[in-house]
Amino acid sequence: MLYDRLISGYQSHYGKNNICVIPYEKFVSSPGNVVESIKEFAGVEPTFLGIETKHQQRENAGRSLASLEVKRFYNRHIARTRFDIGGITTPEKIQAAANFDPWVPKWFENGLERRFAERVKSGFGDYFAGSNSRVQDLTGLDLSSWSYVLPSGHSPSE
Repeated sequence: MLYDRLISGYQSHYGKNNICVIPYEKFVSSPGNVVESIKEFAGVEPTFLGIETKHQQRENAGRSLASLEVKRFYNRHIARTRFDIGGITTPEKIQAAANFDPWVPKWFENGLERRFAERVKSGFGDYFAGSNSRVQDLTGLDLSSWSYVLPSGHSPSE
């Protein structure tokens, strides 16, 4: 997502000092402090809430990558739909398998995760670098400290 466009639009409409931008990574690393800073920004009495997060544990994990690979194979080669009449069965006949999530060894799942991360990186590369740079200029945030992709040599202007 090109957040610079959203931030710029909100700042233009509401004024730069009326927009609070916080990277998700900052919230994950220090949720209580971030909530307190939001309360302070909004003029609400700051009282520490002692929030704890389990940011490494997915609450709504969805399908594993192994499950997605099985589903992709099924969709390409087995399912008979209005788009692919050559399949051997219809999706309605195997509804129970729609949420099929096979057990796979952790090393295999880790390999799928690495391959997926490499595909995303090769597909997007530095596509968001310009937007991230503009976000830094708009907000004064140092996005490099959270490993955001930036054009080389760029630092926050404020």
